[in-house]
Amino acid sequence: MLQNDTTNDQNTSLSKRSDWEANQFTVRKEVLESYLEHRVVPTQEQLAERCGLSRSTVQRHLQHLSLEDVVPQYRAFGEMVIDKLMMRAIASGDPSAVKLYFQLVFGWNEKEEIEKRARQQAREEKEEQDELNKLTDEELKAEVYRFVIESAEELGYKIVPLNAIVVLPDNLDERPQLPAHSE
Repeated sequence: MLQNDTTNDQNTSLSKRSDWEANQFTVRKEVLESYLEHRVVPTQEQLAERCGLSRSTVQRHLQHLSLEDVVPQYRAFGEMVIDKLMMRAIASGDPSAVKLYFQLVFGWNEKEEIEKRARQQAREEKEEQDELNKLTDEELKAEVYRFVIESAEELGYKIVPLNAIVVLPDNLDERPQLPAHSE
């Protein structure tokens, strides 16, 4: 019986801990969203209403929360500096200000973004290759033909079937002029 009571106590403790973590996450998320949108931390009453928790529960969670917990990058810089950087990025559209703002506030990393795009492109190319590999020889020939025709037309060439009748001039020394390629 003692072991069963211990197991129940552990399960109750784990359940309380997961509830605490879920509530902490919810309060933290609401604080962050409000701050990013309005540049103000909501009141305990507002948080209680938005999170569906009591004011005393929100108060306990706020005691374990700081702005640095919500946005750790603010630790090294004053809020005013970050706010001014954001205003400069918005007002001027200055790419370096926008980039710095995203790096500091959201942890954006240009190298990771480039690698992510490269992985996405590689996946898309593999999917295209897999689709081509599924084609029969005849389907592949038709696909290549379609690609060549579309590419030539995009470049301004008119495709004439090989069995078309070509009218030659009376004087064979005069060669027909092909239309000039226009770009």
